[in-house]
Amino acid sequence: MSQDKTNENPAFELAENIPDSANIYKQSHAAWILPALTWSVVLVLIATFTGIFATDPTGGLLPFLFAAGIALPRYYKWSQTIFYISEDSFYLKGSGLPFQKRKIFRIPLNTIESIKTNFGMFGRTLGYGDVVITFIDKRQSRLQFIQKSTQMSEEIGSKTGLNVNEVDENDEDES
Repeated sequence: MSQDKTNENPAFELAENIPDSANIYKQSHAAWILPALTWSVVLVLIATFTGIFATDPTGGLLPFLFAAGIALPRYYKWSQTIFYISEDSFYLKGSGLPFQKRKIFRIPLNTIESIKTNFGMFGRTLGYGDVVITFIDKRQSRLQFIQKSTQMSEEIGSKTGLNVNEVDENDEDES
C-alpha cells in the first residue's frame, strides 16, 4: 500500500538503478560555462559602472566571490547530470545537494511521441544541441546542451520507431 508519490505522472518514476547496457550521454561544458560567464560579465559591468565594489572591505575579492557563487552551483549541477538510454527506457540521473542521494528518474520510451534536435545559434560550432522530446500526453522536455545530441536522438528514434527532425535556430516551430 505504500506507494511513492514523488511524481504525479505515472510515466515518470523513480528507479533504483540503471542497466549496465545503457548508453551514456552528458551535457556539454557550455551548459555551465555560458550561463556562468554571462552572469559574471553582467556582475563585472555592474561593478565597473556603479563603483559598488570600490569600497569593498575584502580588498577587491567581493566580485570574484559573487562570480564563484554563480559558477560553482552551475558546475556542480552540470557534473552530476547524466542521461542514459537502455533498450526500453530513458534515465536521468539528476543532481541535488552534495549530501543528498542523487535520484534516478526512469521514463519508458513508449511514452515518447516525437523527438527533435535543435542546434541553436552556436550549437554545431561548439558541439552541442538541444533534444526536444514530446510525450504522448503532449508535454515536452527540452534537454539542453547535449553532447552527441544527434546520436542521442537517433538512438531514441531507432528504439521507438520515430523519425528525428533537425531544427535550425531560424526555423519556425510548427505547432
